[in-house]
Amino acid sequence: MKKITLFLYLALISVSTIFAQSTEPFLIEAESGTLGADYDTATEGTITYVFPKTNLIDGNFPGSDDKVISYDITFPEGGNYDLYIKLYIGQLGNNDDSFFMARETGVVDANTAGDWVNINQLNEAGFTANSDIVTGDKITPEIIEQWKWVNVSTLHNTSGWSYSITPEERTVTYHIGSREDGLRIDKLVFGINGTQYTVGELEGAKTLSTSKFSALESVKVYPNPTNNQFTIDSQETSTSYKIFNILGAKVEEGKFNMGKNTYGSNLQSGTYILDMISGNKRSVKKLIKL
Repeated sequence: MKKITLFLYLALISVSTIFAQSTEPFLIEAESGTLGADYDTATEGTITYVFPKTNLIDGNFPGSDDKVISYDITFPEGGNYDLYIKLYIGQLGNNDDSFFMARETGVVDANTAGDWVNINQLNEAGFTANSDIVTGDKITPEIIEQWKWVNVSTLHNTSGWSYSITPEERTVTYHIGSREDGLRIDKLVFGINGTQYTVGELEGAKTLSTSKFSALESVKVYPNPTNNQFTIDSQETSTSYKIFNILGAKVEEGKFNMGKNTYGSNLQSGTYILDMISGNKRSVKKLIKL
């Protein structure tokens, strides 16, 4: 009887440990991504945050790559994740309370509304006390001009949005875009969908692995648009590339060396995204095949 009891006890400990590991949230510092030219950083006490320099261009999408931050993230395991944001809303309240988050991980177009979710009315959501469970529920009165946490995946005026990460492809690219210039962002945290987290748990989350790239400016692509093929003229020793169609499906990948290389003769007419990486430098360009 003692052996059975001990076995059950150890089994329960093992299950509890696995459960705790599988629901642990993971943190990204907002400034650790590749910032578009319209974003800047500032420090307030112990907090370093990002903020847009200009106000919104369009109500449905960022409108320019300059207004986008990209994060290359390696998740510890697969699963469905909600996104939590630590943010600060300026004195204008509902005129300082929105940004864009990408609908999916992977390639997005700053000018395509279908690639983005408009996260708005953040002045009416948020939690600040260490023991508060963080949701996207609507609250009154509004909380502005102080740092707070919001589950933006379950925000009160959206239908809910989580991100599916497969075990086979845990390294992904994620994007956020600016909308109103009074919104500051300090941290992003991904937590397992359906799990409740307190402010304290989000503040104490482990940092995810991210890669920060500088601009890859020594590679030129021309002619663009083209009705035949593209020439990629590179000054880099070795560059890896991927080409995606407008739906985000990868249609080609490989590597090219220094010099002029031609690609795209087998592509159908349409719009594509060319993603190029050389060392710690990266460039993403839109290609148009006539």
